Amino acid sequence: KDQYAQLLVEMKANPQFNRALEEMTIVSAAKIGREVLRPEQDLLAFFTGEQQLFAFLIKAGAETVQARVIPRTVALNTALANWNTAIYQRQNATYVQYGHQLFVTLVAPFFPRGLPPDLVIIPDGELGALPFGALLTAPVDASAQNDCRHHPYLIRQVALCQWFSASSFVATQRQTLPAAWQQQLLAYAPAFRPLPVTPLPA
Repeated sequence: KDQYAQLLVEMKANPQFNRALEEMTIVSAAKIGREVLRPEQDLLAFFTGEQQLFAFLIKAGAETVQARVIPRTVALNTALANWNTAIYQRQNATYVQYGHQLFVTLVAPFFPRGLPPDLVIIPDGELGALPFGALLTAPVDASAQNDCRHHPYLIRQVALCQWFSASSFVATQRQTLPAAWQQQLLAYAPAFRPLPVTPLPA
């Protein structure tokens, strides 16, 4: 607690930190639903804790937020820890198993009547490393797990984008884009393969 208190003191004494606080605009969930999201566009945001994940859904035009608590079970932690590795190392059986499991756990409970046409995802913690578009919306039979061209990827059913934070999403939606960008824009954030840890020389 003493270290945390000291950190707060140091941050408040930093001019750049204070300037960032002054420039930060806090937007309510209701305002995001009313003014930021397009028709038929939903925003699904996550917060990761040590024992639980918290998920929040904002729907276009809605005044309220739907919230769910997702327990950090052994099965969920295992899927989170191994799914990206399965992608990079082309472990197809593991990929299809965890890809559908993560969809059922993280996304599907919010949409019992079907997925929205347009979905914005705000991940947190280790969820930021998940390519949500590659989640599988249905199980894949063992005989078809190597036929990646026909998997039921989430990106096949929804227009999907991931943002680093809800505030950055809101700020970007309020910007006027150059005319050339308003036609077509494809943007990426970098991802990196897990690298072996090399000990520093003594």
